[in-house]
Amino acid sequence: MKTKRFLKGLSVCLAAVLLAAAVPCALAEAPLTLRFVTSGANYWEAGLDPIVEAYNASHPDTQVAIEYYATEPYFENIEIALGSGSTDYDIIAVDSPKVGEYAEKGYTLPLDAYADKLDTSVYQGPAIEGCTYNGKLTCLPLQAGISCFYYNKTLLDKAGITLREITPDNRLTFEEIEEICHQALSVLDPNGTEGICGLMFGQVNKIYAMLQLPTSLGGVALADDTTLEGTIDSEPWRKAAEYYQKLLDEGVMTRGIKFEDTANLFRSGKILFLLNSYSGWSKFRAVEDYELCMTYNPVFAEQQIAAAPTGSWCMGISAFSQHPDEAFDFLNYLCSGEGHDMWVNGFNAFSAVESDVQAALADENTEYGKKIAMYEASNVAKPRPLTQHYSVYETVMNEYWENVASGANIDEAIQTAIETYAIYLQ
Repeated sequence: MKTKRFLKGLSVCLAAVLLAAAVPCALAEAPLTLRFVTSGANYWEAGLDPIVEAYNASHPDTQVAIEYYATEPYFENIEIALGSGSTDYDIIAVDSPKVGEYAEKGYTLPLDAYADKLDTSVYQGPAIEGCTYNGKLTCLPLQAGISCFYYNKTLLDKAGITLREITPDNRLTFEEIEEICHQALSVLDPNGTEGICGLMFGQVNKIYAMLQLPTSLGGVALADDTTLEGTIDSEPWRKAAEYYQKLLDEGVMTRGIKFEDTANLFRSGKILFLLNSYSGWSKFRAVEDYELCMTYNPVFAEQQIAAAPTGSWCMGISAFSQHPDEAFDFLNYLCSGEGHDMWVNGFNAFSAVESDVQAALADENTEYGKKIAMYEASNVAKPRPLTQHYSVYETVMNEYWENVASGANIDEAIQTAIETYAIYLQ
């Protein structure tokens, strides 16, 4: 009996010891998990996954879990989740045209509370401008983007044309380009049977690209987001539409080319001059059949205003995050800290950090096209309008430029756009 009671007592003691040992493990706090949702599925993983892994390794108490979507499903998911006030996400990717819309809807947390931890001067001015809505910084730039001016030197050589020296202070004018195109096409494609286009926009008839014309003439992208009156019926916008129609009517530009095809047409030697994103430069440089070059964005002779479209992805904190302070720490890491360096160096992204730009410009080994693009991004970049109605603005203005390109009466195209915009906003 003693033996049995002793063994029973021993068992009770052992059970108590084991339970006591287990309690600290059960009560130990698990690492905080931040949920980061972004576009870029099947593309950005190569750049972002290593950054998240490095952050997690150096922050054992805070772990970031990243979730990828393709672009359109991503936007739909954001509307469903944040539109319902879901706390599922802490960090969200914000496409630059969505900055105003998300801020107005209350999806993004203004970063004012972190002013003492945030030095916005490290970023390029246009990049920060594109992240600021109604005077409030709502997100941080992950990278920058810029429209550049390309030309096919091989075709120009065949036409016997040598471009004059072009510098930031002595740019080609749109008028000069028009004349060069006429000269070159008269030699290269006199009968119009070779399908060669003089000048083309990469995103033809898309407002992102087409803004370059009115803003280079001194116009604003959007004077008042409640109406298009005062914007597209202004003198700079009228002149831009007239100039665009003139180029199309005279055959300097070619009607019917889709924006999906312009980069391939340029690579295949069918376009003399192309206004296109810097993102295409690496592929253009790799072409062996033609010498494709880059120079500074053009200006109109009278105004001398260089205005290059810009905009790219930003990162923000969900207004419904339950861990905004920790989310901000990761945001800083990703956009200007060690994560930023990994993104730029590992993914070859276009940096929005000013010191990176200045270092590249000062480095004699920096490839010349990258130098030009970085100079343009820092000096002549013009962000798209920051408006809560950008989706409507984009839809209406894309239709407007399609109408102008088709040869519609400009006054009628303007009035149609103004009325359509007003209907959408009712």
